[in-house]
Amino acid sequence: GLSYTEIWISEAQERMVLAVPPHNLEALKRICDEESVELAVLGTFTNPEGSTPDNPDLQLLFHGEEVGRLSMHFLHEGIPTPHRDATWTPTDPSSAHPLTSTPSSLSDALLSLLAHPNIASKHWIVRQYDHEVRGSTVVKPLVGPQAQGPGNGAVITPVPGSRRALAISQGLQTGIGDPQVGGDPYLMALAAIDECVRNLVCLGADPDRIAILDNFCWPSCKKPENLGALVRAAEGCYDGAKAYRTPFVSGKDSLNNQFTTEDGRTIEIPPTLLITGMGIVPDVTRCVTMDAKEPGNLLLLVGPTTPDLGGSHYQQLAGIPSDASAAVPRTDLRLGPAVARAVAAILARGLARSAHDISDGGLLTAAAEMLIAGSTDTRPIGAQIDLAKVAPAAGTAPLSLIAAAFSESPSRYLLEIRETDLPAVQSILSDIPHAIVGRLTDTARLTVAGANLDIPVPTLRDTWRRPLDW
Repeated sequence: GLSYTEIWISEAQERMVLAVPPHNLEALKRICDEESVELAVLGTFTNPEGSTPDNPDLQLLFHGEEVGRLSMHFLHEGIPTPHRDATWTPTDPSSAHPLTSTPSSLSDALLSLLAHPNIASKHWIVRQYDHEVRGSTVVKPLVGPQAQGPGNGAVITPVPGSRRALAISQGLQTGIGDPQVGGDPYLMALAAIDECVRNLVCLGADPDRIAILDNFCWPSCKKPENLGALVRAAEGCYDGAKAYRTPFVSGKDSLNNQFTTEDGRTIEIPPTLLITGMGIVPDVTRCVTMDAKEPGNLLLLVGPTTPDLGGSHYQQLAGIPSDASAAVPRTDLRLGPAVARAVAAILARGLARSAHDISDGGLLTAAAEMLIAGSTDTRPIGAQIDLAKVAPAAGTAPLSLIAAAFSESPSRYLLEIRETDLPAVQSILSDIPHAIVGRLTDTARLTVAGANLDIPVPTLRDTWRRPLDW
């Protein structure tokens, strides 16, 4: 509207421009003054004298004297728009990363996954950054009695004394978009949004009050297939944002992430999309962390599990077993948001002692991380897992032992539930896929029924911390 005023706000090197109705200007100034943020009124949307409604001008003034004028039509339409070719050719997942070397046991596979650089502890990096700014951090990046576990994100209280808080987390599913394993950047974008939402919900955020940001890191889009992959990812962002009702409020891109060696070889990064999210936590007293809390409680898997191992960390480790699918998993844009709302309702009623999203490394890795975070020498906590209880998603093939343990299907959560709260939890979940897959014990060991897996929690912790324990 022509009555709106253009505002420039600056804090340090962060600047933004707002269009503000004149009657809101004083209220905005009060907010900026309270936060010690500089504000300057740049101008007003209008038709400068000498321009017409059909062809308005941008007029620049300095101390009341005109120093520049530019046709808005020329500004927006006068520069020719470049046209580039974009191609996208799906790859056959069945030929991508075939089985190369099977781990000798389920135990070896789990320990190898915990030591994977993408999954291993990042505590050395986390502790270098100040995550206690203004003392408002309620849930920190590392959680549990000894602050060792990989939290789902962080929660801060921007307004002192308020029970409302802000959850912050992210989603990154590069493997699902890797064309070398039959991936699709469209599905990568959907999975990254879904993972970001899962992390925020596990922290206590309301899934209806989430906003997200994108961060594209891509090889040169001068190559048609790279640009085609970018288009696929952008389409995934659009469909995912609509399905989860998570508006994009900002973002950035870096579209030339490659390097040419002296002998002429070009090394490209895989197409990568990071989704960062912020969610409103209605009641900070309902926040939960991912560390296991109490022996005897049940471990509840919520969400659909598919046999697809394409793009998973198990595939990176050992390829695809003959009894598993090489396809990358697809995010169900109807079921995914429904699962998020149901889990949020469970947490809002205080029915879960802990909550962890199942992503990198799958179900067993998520359970191991909960024990790593929660078990101590003075309060040992272990878990007994029954992978036979992991049912395949509707319409999919039966699950192999490897798929049940390490599938990275989207939209899945692992909740710690008191047995007395199970009926209330099941009434909320209704027809959403869920199953009791284990129980916490006082043994400080992770065991899997009928699978020859029995690992002490200290071994899990040491394996997870060692790769980046600098």
